[in-house]
Amino acid sequence: MKKYRPGDSIKVLIDEYEVLSQKGTVGFVEETVFHVIIDYYYSQSRIDCALGAIEDAIEQYPYSANFYTRKGEILVYSELFEEALTSLTIAAMYAPASITISILKVKALTGLKNISDAFEIIDTTKSIAFGKDLSQIYCCEAVLHESTGKFNQMFDALRYALTIDPLNEEALEGMTWAVEMSGNYDESVEIHNAIIDQHPYCDRAWFNLGQAYTCLEDDEMAIEAYEYALISNEENEYAYRECTQTYIKLKRFKKALECYHDVKGKFKLDGDLLVSIGYCYEMLNDIKKAQSYYKQAIRLCPRNDRAYFQLGECHGRNNQWKKALKSYKKAFFINRRKEEYITGLAEAFYQSGEIEKARKLFQKAADTAPETSYYWLRQAEFLLDIGEAKGAITVLDDAEINTEGVELFYCRIACLFYLGKREEALYFFGEALIEDYQGHNYIFRLIPALAIDPEIVRLLYKYKPD
Repeated sequence: MKKYRPGDSIKVLIDEYEVLSQKGTVGFVEETVFHVIIDYYYSQSRIDCALGAIEDAIEQYPYSANFYTRKGEILVYSELFEEALTSLTIAAMYAPASITISILKVKALTGLKNISDAFEIIDTTKSIAFGKDLSQIYCCEAVLHESTGKFNQMFDALRYALTIDPLNEEALEGMTWAVEMSGNYDESVEIHNAIIDQHPYCDRAWFNLGQAYTCLEDDEMAIEAYEYALISNEENEYAYRECTQTYIKLKRFKKALECYHDVKGKFKLDGDLLVSIGYCYEMLNDIKKAQSYYKQAIRLCPRNDRAYFQLGECHGRNNQWKKALKSYKKAFFINRRKEEYITGLAEAFYQSGEIEKARKLFQKAADTAPETSYYWLRQAEFLLDIGEAKGAITVLDDAEINTEGVELFYCRIACLFYLGKREEALYFFGEALIEDYQGHNYIFRLIPALAIDPEIVRLLYKYKPD
């Protein structure tokens, strides 16, 4: 083959190589040309072609550690670990002090679950590595700890890696998972703030900082970190998604939509994102626009259960219960264990007059998520609505075994009023006000007339906090 120059067309080079390769007469090829060919095939995910080019290279340069190393690398990332080790062992004969070969060996051994041998190589390599190579060794150690479920050790290894090389992408990415699994949120804030002090435009450090604040339930600081991540790199899709979700969590739906519009066109809209956008419009009472996003999500992924559920919610808001029932059914059939979907379906049956179907589903929702008071309350409210206050009290008895909440107490008081047990209800209402005065409005939603009941008004005045 002719001598390759950096300005030459890679396509012409590849075409020439492939023609000669098919004839079985590749001829002499410079090492740099082989590397260009291998890189091209690998970038195109043509792994077999890349390995074929490496074999041609090894035939011409049988003592080159580089080609055996490259072969080992491709085999590792193809998860052909045994073959990778064979190639890397040969490479190590020609370059025994190569840190790259050691790292690849560790990855192959990890893939084979040969943890003890992998640790042995790491311990040996630590004594001769420095700088970015040493940082990479600590990343390998972190992966080993992860594979054995030792997440605190994983976190420590990544911390050492970032101390040596604060911009180590692999370490920064690994930290996201390590922090989540180890629960070292405060330490993560400290580590990533230190990195940002040195490298204020490191978007991954900002993102990890946002994740730590999210887990610490400091949503305002999380949003600030995600926004700085986007300022540093507007292509950081993870930061964008987390930022919008945090705005939604805080019910700042307009800000969430602003965030979406700021990066519109930069990322491909998937079903989850379309549903999130639709939800913002739904919460802002722009139901028509919300429905359009949910329908887009369904067209993109016909099994998007969340999109069907939210579409059902929109129909319910418009009192279109037949349409709501159809949407809830689709969500439920895709995911039968989601308590929200079960309750939505129960509500639609109830509003459509199918009381017994609703009864069974309200019970099923409470049984599916017994630790959540909302589903017990909704079941009790349903029974109150159909005139079964005693049944509602039985439900509340079951609820208090599994969960707690002042609304359960107020709901029981409403049941007592429905049963005509006024004195008992008034006594417990006073007790509930002492426990949680602000929660009393819940009972007015169940029995609006109580808001003007003289004795209720007297108790509200008596127990009103100063």
